[in-house]
Amino acid sequence: MSVGVARDVLRMVGPARTVLHVVPWLVRRRYIFYALTLPVADRSSSGGVDLTIATDQDLARLAWIRPQMYTLSQIEERIRDGHLPLIARRGEAVVHIRWVFTRTVYVPYLRRRLVLEDGDVLLDEIYTLPEWRRTGVERAVAVAMPPLLYRMGYRRVLGIVASWNLAPQRVAESFGYVRLGSCGYWTLPGLRRHIWEGAVEERPDGMVIVGRRAPAGREHTTGVV
Repeated sequence: MSVGVARDVLRMVGPARTVLHVVPWLVRRRYIFYALTLPVADRSSSGGVDLTIATDQDLARLAWIRPQMYTLSQIEERIRDGHLPLIARRGEAVVHIRWVFTRTVYVPYLRRRLVLEDGDVLLDEIYTLPEWRRTGVERAVAVAMPPLLYRMGYRRVLGIVASWNLAPQRVAESFGYVRLGSCGYWTLPGLRRHIWEGAVEERPDGMVIVGRRAPAGREHTTGVV
């Protein structure tokens, strides 16, 4: 976890939860997989948020907002690969950004490549600017995003949330996202043991498929790397 990301986490959850939940999570990491099947019921109100695909003029701003995550050249490479940066505004102010990955994609924090079926997209790297948190922005974007993706031909949205990060889990569940399973790993010097449960499965080649049920009633490990 970089210094910039750590600063964001501390700002989001406060010092007590950071020490009691986030720090232990750095040793035993766990991520929850969610899925939303489209279309969903129209909730009509966008909460004053305008959600669009970022234009060429927005790309430098995206890199400036999250310099610890990616550079302008990395953003441009993602777009060439078919992935979608979404940007939300209230009036002229940029309030929220998120990525929708549209093809098989390497997820660096899992150190695994996620296989996306036709019609599936992966929602990741969700970020609300600090001054706009707790103002209803996340909920407004959650209303606006499904119809936008459905009109583009997508039929299921996948999401991955760190287990300590409860706020986006509550938002996801309130909008009909279903918990599919989880993955995680113990991380010690020179040792990493992956653990998968639920409808999340790793193939022998290291590719991860979402929607395939793991052995019933127990977690399973996929080796040490």
